[in-house]
Amino acid sequence: MKEISLRVDELQTICAKNKIIGQGSYGIVYKLDDDTLFKFNYKDFIDCFDVKGNKFDTRCLGDISSEIKDRKEIESIVYKGKERYDIQAIRKASSRQSQIKLTTLTQGLVFCDNYCVGYLLHNHKNMVNLYDFVLKVGLKDLGAQKVSDGINNAVTELMQNNIYHYDFTTRNILINPETKDIQIIDFEDQLRVYDAPDEYSIKKMKQQIKAIKEFLLEHVNETELIK
Repeated sequence: MKEISLRVDELQTICAKNKIIGQGSYGIVYKLDDDTLFKFNYKDFIDCFDVKGNKFDTRCLGDISSEIKDRKEIESIVYKGKERYDIQAIRKASSRQSQIKLTTLTQGLVFCDNYCVGYLLHNHKNMVNLYDFVLKVGLKDLGAQKVSDGINNAVTELMQNNIYHYDFTTRNILINPETKDIQIIDFEDQLRVYDAPDEYSIKKMKQQIKAIKEFLLEHVNETELIK
C-alpha cells in the first residue's frame, strides 16, 4: 500500500487547482495524475474552508494545522495509540488485493502532519457512474443480465475474502459502457474487513444487492430478465 505525506500548503494547492472528479458526503475526489485520484476527507476540516455567499468554498482551504492537532489528541485517547478503524480496515483489505481480481481496492493513504487526511484511488478511466448512466441512457445497450452478473461476481469475490462494503449502492458502481466491465468504488467510509465470514455483514450485503437489482429491474427492457 502506498503512503504519501503532504504539507499543508500542498494540500491547499490541490484543493484550489486540481480537477474535481466527484464529491460525496465525506470526501472530495481530485485528480492527481492520469492514473491516480486523491479522496480528501474534507468534512473533517469543513470549518477551515472560506465562506462565500453563506456557503463553504471548498476551493479555498485555510490552515488546518490546529484542527489536525486537535484531532490527533482526540484519536490518541479514543484509539489508545492505535490507528483509527477506517485505516486499519483499509490496510487489511489492501493486504488481500492479490486475491481480489475483479475490484481495485483503495491504493494508499495520504497524510498531513502524520494525520490521515484522505486516500489514494485508482483512476478508472472510460468508466461512468452506473446510477447516472442508467437514468440518462437506460440499460438497452448494456444488457441487464450482464450488468447484474458482473455486480454479483465482484461482490461474491469480496465476500469470499471477508471484505464488506456497507455503503454499496448503484452510485458506488462504475461501468465501462463499451466493455461492460464493473468496478465497485468508495470503500473508504464504511468498510468492514474480518478474518472469518460475518453473518451480519453477509446479510447486509445481500440486502444491498437486492436493492440494486430492484433499481435495475425498474429500468430494464421488457424483453430482458434479471435472475
